[in-house]
Amino acid sequence: MPPTHSGLSISSFGNRWLLEKAIMGAFVASKKTVEAIYLPICSRSGNVTEIFKVANEVTNSHQEARHQEALLHALHRSMAVIEFSPEGYILDVNQNFEKVMGYRREALIVKHHKMFCRPDFYRQQPNFWQSLAKGEFNKGRFERVDAHGKTV
Repeated sequence: MPPTHSGLSISSFGNRWLLEKAIMGAFVASKKTVEAIYLPICSRSGNVTEIFKVANEVTNSHQEARHQEALLHALHRSMAVIEFSPEGYILDVNQNFEKVMGYRREALIVKHHKMFCRPDFYRQQPNFWQSLAKGEFNKGRFERVDAHGKTV
């Protein structure tokens, strides 16, 4: 079976060489994934005379990426997920988070984490986000409040 890129045979790219354009991407051949770039080499008259290929076998990293993607998909389907900037500002939330907290995504983006906390949280942990931004873990049970002020 000839190598494929996005489901197309490499040979189907033949007429692209006439345009003197490089083709690059991930190609699958014999259950192996190869990231490659194919560069047409042209004569002085502009005709493609040969094709130079630079490639790296990346099967394991592609399999790991697919595994990580599947884990993230499962996490988003089963958990309330929120993404913050290192300073504590909301970057994104999933639908489960919207349902649990009673907010729409649009009302949360660029708001600060403190909107989910009781006033004493930041008095007790004034460096919460600075510590996280340094890569320090902070574990424990933290009270959070929803859009109606109820503990979640």
